[in-house]
Amino acid sequence: MQLKIDALKEAAAWPDADRRTPVVLASQFMAAELYQEGFEYFAARSDRVPADALWLALAGAWQRTGYWHPGGEGVEHFTPAELAAAADLLGGGTAAAFAAAGAELTRRGEHALALRILDLGLVSHPGMAELLDLRQGVLLRLVERHQLLNPFKFVYYAGLANLELASAG
Repeated sequence: MQLKIDALKEAAAWPDADRRTPVVLASQFMAAELYQEGFEYFAARSDRVPADALWLALAGAWQRTGYWHPGGEGVEHFTPAELAAAADLLGGGTAAAFAAAGAELTRRGEHALALRILDLGLVSHPGMAELLDLRQGVLLRLVERHQLLNPFKFVYYAGLANLELASAG
């Protein structure tokens, strides 16, 4: 397989090479499960020829597939409902388990993770007052944390918390 990949790399580097060659090369990288090597190759080619949309698209495809992430992160995608159902199994099917985890993560200062856990809890246990109250408290802490240093996160979390922001002018 490596010989075929090397030959395709060489053919793709020829002046006026057939436009299908890089696409075939990408499929060979994937078939050989050489995800990191494929990503690095297409990213480098994209950097050398930034005006060529094909190389840019192939480099982007490697990033969006997530195959090249360490440990396979991004290979499988789960809906919030699927994640909530799995977390609910761990917590014995109770909202209290989500509340306890959210409160402990908040105590540790891991507010973004606490928010994610509480949101999953609300998927499994919609409208639970304890989860809603904890979530609002976490959102307010996230707004406070990001108000001076990260305007994007500040606005995002303020929106989730339904805070009304005065205009700057």
